[in-house]
Amino acid sequence: DVTYPHQLKQVAAYDTEGSPWRIAVVDQRYAYVAAGARGLQIVDISDLAHPQAAGDLYVPQARGVAATANLACVADRYLGMLGLINVADPTNPVLLTQFYTGGGVFAVAVREGKVYVADGATGLKVVDISDPVHPAVVGVLPLPDVAVDIEIVRTLAFVAGRESGLHIVDVHDPAQPVLLSTFDTPGEVWGLSAQRERVFLADGPAGVRMVDVSDPAQPV
Repeated sequence: DVTYPHQLKQVAAYDTEGSPWRIAVVDQRYAYVAAGARGLQIVDISDLAHPQAAGDLYVPQARGVAATANLACVADRYLGMLGLINVADPTNPVLLTQFYTGGGVFAVAVREGKVYVADGATGLKVVDISDPVHPAVVGVLPLPDVAVDIEIVRTLAFVAGRESGLHIVDVHDPAQPVLLSTFDTPGEVWGLSAQRERVFLADGPAGVRMVDVSDPAQPV
């Protein structure tokens, strides 16, 4: 419970199978957990004090996940695969397709029928999932170093680039992503969280860093 940020309170704990890497929450009812070698784990959190297993689906190495009401998009880091899973019934998830991107598939974000992939050494890829059985790459943007995490806010993609820092990308046209700026950091950016005009970076040995992105062409 974070109602009072200076007095955090644990409401419950849930022990998933495998090693949870990423979590996506939909409608404050289901948590979709990328649980490593245990694949996708779906947890019913409608009663926060008593989370319960709802469903699961084997994915060889689930390292990232993004979800909508009916579709879960799972990043398989080791196989370089994007798994698209029908979760209209979260108790019975159904694999629709496995899509190989040609990169690392570290993390994913979903917005308006597109999946934005932090695709390792091949940079940012945009995959059209309007037909989730037949996804297709519609946009590519090579980036320095390795793209390992991503979040979308409106028409901007924020990409964690490890030693190359934070990349800010204009994706208003998903077929033609444009790099607006790169913000270098003293550490290695492995993860991020974008909140309004601030991006919080997990900067490795340099700790946590907050970046003002109110002007995405000139972050400070």
